[in-house]
This record gives sequence, C-alpha cells and structure tokens, in this order.
Amino acid sequence: MPGHNWIYAFFTLMGSLFALGLFATAVPQARHLWALRGLPVFEGTPLEGGAVYRGVLEGPAEVTPLGGAAVAWIGLVTRTLRQGKGSYTAEKCRLGHVGDVHLAGDGRRWSIPAMDLNDISLRIRFGAARGPRTRYWLGRTQRVSPVPDNVIARCHIAASELERGEWAYAEQAAAPGSRAEFAGCADGDALFACRTPGSVALGHLSVPGMRAMARQMADGTMQIVALEAGLTLFFIAFGAIAAVLALRAAAPIEVLRPKEWT
Repeated sequence: MPGHNWIYAFFTLMGSLFALGLFATAVPQARHLWALRGLPVFEGTPLEGGAVYRGVLEGPAEVTPLGGAAVAWIGLVTRTLRQGKGSYTAEKCRLGHVGDVHLAGDGRRWSIPAMDLNDISLRIRFGAARGPRTRYWLGRTQRVSPVPDNVIARCHIAASELERGEWAYAEQAAAPGSRAEFAGCADGDALFACRTPGSVALGHLSVPGMRAMARQMADGTMQIVALEAGLTLFFIAFGAIAAVLALRAAAPIEVLRPKEWT
C-alpha cells in the first residue's frame, strides 16, 4: 500500500481509544448509579454501607443575597470569557451557609456536620475532576446577571475585573421546613459520608430526593456516553473509508480498468 496506511492506522487507533474510553466511562458510572438508587431507606438501624435518611431541614435561617430565607444555601459567581469562537466559564467566588443544619424525621433529629463550601459539588452529574465528591442539590437554581452589589462586596471583586467578560450569580437555597434526603451513614445523632470502601453514600443532600438526584446524574452520564459513542462511530467510519481508499490505491491499474475482450 502507498502512504495512505497512516490514515487508516490513525483513525483505527482513535476509534479504539474512544471505544475504550466509552467502556471505562459507562460501566463504572452505571454501577455507581445503580448502587445509589438501590440504597435502602433508614428504618431504625444504621447500615455500614449507608442508607437514605428522610426528614425536614431545620436550623437557623439566613437571608440569602437574592432575598430568600434559607437554612442552607450556596451561591456561585462566575465569569465567562470569549475565546475565539467559543467561551470559557470560570468560578470566581463561592458563598453560602451549610452549617448547623439538622434533618428531623421519624421522631429523630440528626445533625449534618458543616463542610467547606469548596468541597461540595453542585453539578448533578458525574465528572472525572477530583474524583467522587459530596453533592448538594438544595433546590431550584436562581441565576441573575449582573451580579448583585452585596455579592460583589462580599466577594471583594474589583470594579476593573467586572469590565472583562460576562458575570453572573447563581444560587440554590433550601427554605426552612424543606423536605430533604441525605445519603450517608449515622453515628448517634450525626450524619456523615460513609467511610466504607466502595460506598456510594457520600453525604449527598438532596431537597428533590435521592432518586431525582440519581436521574439527573444519569442524564449527565448519557450525554457523555452519547458524545463518546458519536466520536467512536466517526473515527471508525472514516478509518474504514481510509482503508478502502488505501486498498484501491494499491490495486494494479489493470484490475481497476480491465482490458476489453478481443
């Protein structure tokens, strides 16, 4: 074959890599989601692998920057910069209150230990960055732009910075008395992320519920799988076309244009 071999090899290699990536992404995450959806509801006896604790959120209420009362809330300030034909969004500041929160239900009142805001993921989908993380879904996300003045002051954002890019503020807040579910383990009256190796009860807190959170995570996984599957098919198809072209170019001219019978 002439110099078309490298094209065939390149597309075949890329297709194989994306196929392996698809398998490596889909299988572990499908197992994780299956285990998360299958967590038993707490029925009086703490389980080593974790359970789902249901109740009502209680605690001191704060007024959020958007004016709502909440026992737990998290707000994010982001800036979007244009880069060529695309854009890049970066988190610039994180505010919130997730301490002194309790979950009351079934005649019990559990405390949820405060976490560092930066250790909480608000993205209800899987991501490879930083590995498995505790996820909070405190309700509907409210997004405003420009960023409120009180948020700018608390985040110490200089006026000169606001001149570059598109700034926005997004907030999730759980009002007092919100029903919620917590996936984790219990020790006395305290709830926390399970320390058992392989446990999926990582201290997730969801106002819509754990099944709703699992569905959102599944939707995000399907988007990733669909993208990788499309790229895999693309490279495999073009690899096959390149192989056919390489074989055709290597064939003798007599085979491509046979002489007429005389």
